Amino acid sequence: MSNTISVIVPCYNEEKRILPIIKSLKLSRSIIEIIVVDDGSDKKSQKILSHLSGIKLITHPQNLGKAKALYRGLLASRGNIVVFVDSDLIGFTPRHLQLLVNPIIKHGYDLTIGDIECILFPFKLSGYSACYSGERAYRSRILKKYPQIFSAGGYVDGFLVEAEMNRLFFGKYKIAKVLLDGVGAYYKICKYGISGFLNDFKVMKHCLNYLGIKEELKQLKFIRSINYLK
Repeated sequence: MSNTISVIVPCYNEEKRILPIIKSLKLSRSIIEIIVVDDGSDKKSQKILSHLSGIKLITHPQNLGKAKALYRGLLASRGNIVVFVDSDLIGFTPRHLQLLVNPIIKHGYDLTIGDIECILFPFKLSGYSACYSGERAYRSRILKKYPQIFSAGGYVDGFLVEAEMNRLFFGKYKIAKVLLDGVGAYYKICKYGISGFLNDFKVMKHCLNYLGIKEELKQLKFIRSINYLK
């Protein structure tokens, strides 16, 4: 069976940042559909999204959280490979998309985690940036076996959905890690000022409280043990 790729982009008030990522995804010839899930954005964002061509737009009337947005996109997808991409990435190109899907297509992996390069050093060194990365590719049939993932971690700005994916998949499936060189993301402080900076720490605390320190350390150790696939 030939491989078909669906890309799902959750979006919440990213009207200033989502256009470059959508433009980049449209350049890829391997994608059969780009699904943007607007998770209760403001009217300005809704207007911009509604005028985008070449995407499948799903709109939540209110903010339900990242997990629900991803799940809604997953249920609407047709590809046998599903790629999750955050809407605020900087420097993401079709080559990076291929880095995410090639381990599955060419090497028989079940999922790929993309580690963005341009991020604060402590997050890189600890493995945090990879462990809770939103840039992931999955075999769709595997992901659809675990609908509980998307009810366990609905915190909109958090990593709970990724943390729950890790809990279920680490050590059970064949996982690749790739470096998304030259790719970065907007820090919360750039988006929301000091409140965004403080929210980053709130998110990390929320994730730790959810997982417990033993499970979080286990996940970080696992992701550090995987070498980047080239």
